[in-house]
Amino acid sequence: MKKLSLFVALCLVAAGTISCGGSSDFFSSKENFAKAEKQIVSKFGDNAWFTQLSVALTPPVGSMILVNTTGDPKSLKMEGWIQMRGVWKKDSDISLTTDDADMNPADYMFQLGKDLDWSKVWELAQKSKQTILDEGHLGKDIVVKMVMISIPDGREKSDLMISVSVEPASGGTSTMFNYDRDGNLLNRN
Repeated sequence: MKKLSLFVALCLVAAGTISCGGSSDFFSSKENFAKAEKQIVSKFGDNAWFTQLSVALTPPVGSMILVNTTGDPKSLKMEGWIQMRGVWKKDSDISLTTDDADMNPADYMFQLGKDLDWSKVWELAQKSKQTILDEGHLGKDIVVKMVMISIPDGREKSDLMISVSVEPASGGTSTMFNYDRDGNLLNRN
């Protein structure tokens, strides 16, 4: 009987994990947001290079991570990966091209912890959310739906951009804030 009770309890925990998306809401706390970075580093390593990295909250899936990454910028080969419900899946192979033989591909990519401070991204997400809350026209239940770190096409890593999308928890009008790597607001849509 004990074994049956334990089995039923484990099934309930598993069902709860699956139905809740299997991954926490990375935007619910600073600690959960830090978990997203840890999962990226755990999968791709400390020396991974990125051209794009996004964390999104998508009901009913939960939190998702999307990256374009490589371990060797000079190879001009990258991979697109998606993490949903805690499981990583390779989504695409990406080939980079250039007409400039002297170009250093790493100048157009960024690394976590070296070119980008993850805690700064959290601060900008919270700042964006607070701006909408202070304005009050979208209600009091505002959530961060997505952050995206990218380098605009044809620009170098010094032009790295952090985009934050916030909206009412019930859905509706979303607002996108775009910041430079130092946290200065570039524009708002």
